Amino acid sequence: MTEDDRAKPARVIRADLPPLARVVLKHLAVREWTAGELARRMGMSHPMLSRLLSGSRAPSPADLARLASALEVPILSLAADAGLTQIFDEFVPREYLLRIDAARVDAQRRASALGAEVASKATELEHFRRAVVERETELRGLKRKLAESDLEKSRAQIDQLTQMVVNAEVEKVTMQATISAQRARIDELRRTLDEQRHAAQHVQARQMVMESRAAALRQGMEATSSTSMLSALLRALAALPDSWITNTPTTAPIPATKKQNDP
Repeated sequence: MTEDDRAKPARVIRADLPPLARVVLKHLAVREWTAGELARRMGMSHPMLSRLLSGSRAPSPADLARLASALEVPILSLAADAGLTQIFDEFVPREYLLRIDAARVDAQRRASALGAEVASKATELEHFRRAVVERETELRGLKRKLAESDLEKSRAQIDQLTQMVVNAEVEKVTMQATISAQRARIDELRRTLDEQRHAAQHVQARQMVMESRAAALRQGMEATSSTSMLSALLRALAALPDSWITNTPTTAPIPATKKQNDP
């Protein structure tokens, strides 16, 4: 219940009202409905609902059915609370009502038995919970004793682990230095490789230039060789006497002259 609900004044139900009116007003108070809201849900006019609740009009089974449907309660429960179960006698056989009452009593008996069983199970569960708490307390005590007995061993293990961590840090620093040196060596080798590549490209370029020059020189030498032979022949002809040129005998030693000037 909220503070606003506690601040609201409680609805007083007069004792002189008919039983049906008192029951309906209790349901309206729980749901915080008005009589007009109930009449709207029943599909009934407000004056007709007032006459029904005031007792000026005797309720019929149909009226109780509409009222129970609007309030969302069982019709037999509503009729029993209002003391109107007798209106069903002419519509419902007495044996059926007796069987309903017997079933209600049996259901109540079973509910009581189930409640007792639930209470017994709850008691067993409480005992079990207490046993678990005791076992947990014992377990915590054993853990505490074990921790105290193994404290020195744990300290030695901690010291050993600490030394291992220090050694690992030293090894890490050493490996980092080695890696840095290897990286520097790799960079140096890369620079040397780049220089060798540039030198090879330069040598290849020079080789191409020399090959082109050699080809040009070869072509020039071939042309020069033909010219030199023609020049030597002309010089040999020029060196011959004039008499050889004007009155050359048929038996002139021309081969000897050619052999003399051949070199």
